[in-house]
Amino acid sequence: MPTPDGRDNEGFSECAKHHLAVKPHKGDAVLFHSMKFNGEFEPRSLHGACPVIKGTKWSMPKWIHAKQFKMNDLYDLEAEAATKSKPAEPSTEEF
Repeated sequence: MPTPDGRDNEGFSECAKHHLAVKPHKGDAVLFHSMKFNGEFEPRSLHGACPVIKGTKWSMPKWIHAKQFKMNDLYDLEAEAATKSKPAEPSTEEF
């Protein structure tokens, strides 16, 4: 990781030299939490990306939601419509 004072920054772009940055190595991963344990937003999780100096950037985000995450997109609308149009199943107590 580069240091904020500019030392030990060899191989980092100008973008990364004075910020928290990670130099990629094959097989490595970066994990950070966007929420605190109490469910509040973690502002230190805000991040950006620097331009690639050499090679190709690969990214594979994995989102883990603590509760339902509605985006009000087509998938949410279809799921909502499907649950509304389903007839209620009879209860076994009715028989």
